[in-house]
Amino acid sequence: MTNSEQIQLIFIVETTAEAKIDDQYIWATLEEYYSLGENRISFIYLEGKYKYNAPQVLKKLNKEIKDFASFTKGKSYVIHTFDKDRAHAVWQDNNFVKEVTAYCKQNNYYLVWFVKTVEEVFWGERVKQDQKREAAIRFRKRNGIRKVNKTNLLAAANVNSAGKSNILTILNKFKEIKK
Repeated sequence: MTNSEQIQLIFIVETTAEAKIDDQYIWATLEEYYSLGENRISFIYLEGKYKYNAPQVLKKLNKEIKDFASFTKGKSYVIHTFDKDRAHAVWQDNNFVKEVTAYCKQNNYYLVWFVKTVEEVFWGERVKQDQKREAAIRFRKRNGIRKVNKTNLLAAANVNSAGKSNILTILNKFKEIKK
């Protein structure tokens, strides 16, 4: 692979840099279904989903893109990942879904949804808040991805069904990482 073919996928995730919960599920998905080669995977931690367009996040994002461009001729792609917690039950969450969808479209970013939570998608059930980090690490170490029904990860962009995500639908767009 030449430098001009390399890409960088920048995942913007809800979790904190210390917890790295979402990373574990994303890495497990990438390792199971894709061949990363010399492509770069980066994470930017929101420390809460409502900070997706905060100045400090945009500064980190621009630095990631600039740093990658200075070493390769490849392109960076931004993938926002969010839980769709209670989008149809609570008006604030419904507004958030609309706002972040418009934001991603306006900026040519990709958008991955986990309905209702990332844990429900990958474990098939809710995980208590104080057990999320350990569950994510255990999932990746034990190859939990192999127990996930692949069709649950291939939902449409506007996915609303509990336990579903469009993560594979989005990642399949990148020919540079296909197996």
